[in-house]
Amino acid sequence: MMRNSTNIQTGLMCIGVLLSIFSINVFWNFPALANADLYMNSDEAFVANNLIKMLEGGSFNFYYEHNRYVGALVDFTAAPFIYFFGPTSLAFKLTNIFVYSLYVGSMCLLARQFGLFVVFLLAFFLLLPPPSILDISLSFIPHMMVGFLANLCFLIYLKIEKSGGGGLYFFGLGFLMGFSIYIYTYAVLFITSLMLLFVLTRENWDQLRSRINLSTLKSLFQNLSTRQRFIRFLDGVIVLFFLAIAFAYTFGGFGLDIAGVTLLQINNLYSPLWQIAILLLLRFGLDRSAFADVKNRAMDQWHLLSSQMRQWIMLGMAGFALGLSPRITSILTGETKRGGQGFDMDFMPLRLIKHAWILLTNNIPELLGILSPIKNFMDRPFGNGTTSLLFVLALIITGTFLFVLRFIFQNHKELLGKIFRLEKIEFSPKLFFIIFPIVIVFANIATQSGPLVRYLFPMYGAALFWLALFLKSQWKKGFIFVPAFMAIWGMFFSVTLYQNYVERGMLDGSQVVRLAPDPAYEVITFAKENDIHLVYGGVNVFRISFLSERTLPVAEYSRSPRSKIRNEKAQSVPKFAVVTRKDALTDTVLESYLLENKITHQKSVLEHHVIFWNFSGNREAIDALRTFFP
Repeated sequence: MMRNSTNIQTGLMCIGVLLSIFSINVFWNFPALANADLYMNSDEAFVANNLIKMLEGGSFNFYYEHNRYVGALVDFTAAPFIYFFGPTSLAFKLTNIFVYSLYVGSMCLLARQFGLFVVFLLAFFLLLPPPSILDISLSFIPHMMVGFLANLCFLIYLKIEKSGGGGLYFFGLGFLMGFSIYIYTYAVLFITSLMLLFVLTRENWDQLRSRINLSTLKSLFQNLSTRQRFIRFLDGVIVLFFLAIAFAYTFGGFGLDIAGVTLLQINNLYSPLWQIAILLLLRFGLDRSAFADVKNRAMDQWHLLSSQMRQWIMLGMAGFALGLSPRITSILTGETKRGGQGFDMDFMPLRLIKHAWILLTNNIPELLGILSPIKNFMDRPFGNGTTSLLFVLALIITGTFLFVLRFIFQNHKELLGKIFRLEKIEFSPKLFFIIFPIVIVFANIATQSGPLVRYLFPMYGAALFWLALFLKSQWKKGFIFVPAFMAIWGMFFSVTLYQNYVERGMLDGSQVVRLAPDPAYEVITFAKENDIHLVYGGVNVFRISFLSERTLPVAEYSRSPRSKIRNEKAQSVPKFAVVTRKDALTDTVLESYLLENKITHQKSVLEHHVIFWNFSGNREAIDALRTFFP
């Protein structure tokens, strides 16, 4: 009875802490929440339209159209907020803030073993973030959700390492890893980090590592006949093929380029199955006893493990399969046939150097919130007192982070060397905050499209953890330094956030300003007044549909496969309009096309948009407007 009472008290305390974190985040985002429509980007609107249809009883899909790297189930997090606030922009923005609050809470739990002082500092920094983090927390729910799930996986792994865990922990870890992959395949980075952590901390890793070399590979082909060598080579190809297929089915398609030349590309999920089937038939045709040999070897290795370890492995695999089941189901039902994008890598040296430079000089400073104040001062030195003050504070924060880097290298030089050399290391909770950032940095440098700030999001929490640990080390050396730095941090990010809202017109002094209605509303009103049944436009057209509460059907005037089904349905709607934003300068291109093809039409110039409608003339030329842009 006493234990149940304690568990209830602990649960209530956790809920209270989470609500407190959520309330603080809502406070900092309040001007943005008052103008939530303006923060609803086209991708979010596309997702929101489909989610609301599913919640209203429409057909359920595991993924959104032409998106196979973000699972649709992640957006059901918004369902409680939609229930209370309706299918509005505010409901989706509050959802994003809630998930960021979960990330903050889980980061604090992960840092708990380093002392309450570190937790307090980490919470302070996380709850007073730069505008870049607030923008991410308002717009990119999959990144924050994966950050939260990564922290949960690290917490479970920590429990397993410290106490041996149990079957439930292995099942839970496997489930969260599988479900994270389905939620957002970016999870491959923290799963890779966990795998590296597991391998490098094994007692027999150095022994296994010593066998991984060219001599071992050569020995596999020694003292064999030509036929046996071919079979051995075929075995290697089959193993690599199985690994590639497993990766494609689990994480999605991927590509490997060097200097723009594609060396490997797996995207179509069905073709490799036929190819591996042919290879297996060839292999077993050459040696009919091969299957029995492979089975016997596998069983021998399996029985070398203790019965408890075998049970834990099976539970972990079962949890992983269950977590990944939405993705597997979508493949089996035919909903998913291709791997999707996001894992195209290019190892051209010049490209790697360029990406590393961008990461170091632009992305990381922007992530930490120090880029804009420094650039503003450089553009107009001593332009005004606030700019100069922020520049000085930014330099202090930059200098402190440089001392943090020095602190990391001084205290973990040997550990870092072992990690980069892939040598055995002793387990420590600090490894979560070392290996994960290293994997993120390397992935962002190697990706073909280059680094983006939102892909660095988990690095922000790791950077603040090391900052808190560094400040803890300085507490006894100089009492005044820690509170002084906290005051500098609070002043700097309070002012930068305030300026950010003032520049957007959302704050006037201390008053929150609700800006004029979103420009999309003028298109909605015009369409209703002129009996227009369908609107074609660019990617922002989905915002029009969302803000019209899905009463105004929309489609993209492009050949983008993202809305293939929607565009096919739109083909049957004869009366449509084409809308462009004034600042897009596409209206002149459209008007030239209409004149060249002698299509009579009406052109209406609104405050923010230009609308072409009421077309008549060559039907084929009119229908070409539906896919006017490539």
